[in-house]
Amino acid sequence: MLIRKQAVACIVEKKMSWKEVMEIFSIGRSSLGKWLKEYRLHGEDGLNIKNKVGRPPQTISKLKPCQCANIVRIITDNNPQQLKFPFALWTIKEPLKNQLSNL
Repeated sequence: MLIRKQAVACIVEKKMSWKEVMEIFSIGRSSLGKWLKEYRLHGEDGLNIKNKVGRPPQTISKLKPCQCANIVRIITDNNPQQLKFPFALWTIKEPLKNQLSNL
């Protein structure tokens, strides 16, 4: 069972104080408040973990698959001197920006 469900159950069912629950579960007041609010609005389903953080899965890459493949080929088949770059070691940002602008 999730900590949030246990913490809310302690308050709702066992009538424990917020302070007791915060100490038992080592959680902050704001977290406990959010969990109780979600429970009151949506019931136990409101306490399930929601994957809200980060970029949506369908937009993880800004590059098209063919661009990614092209970048891998460029990096693995060449070194900076072969591509006439003004440096001896790869830094990812500049070579990629230059090659992508040519696509």
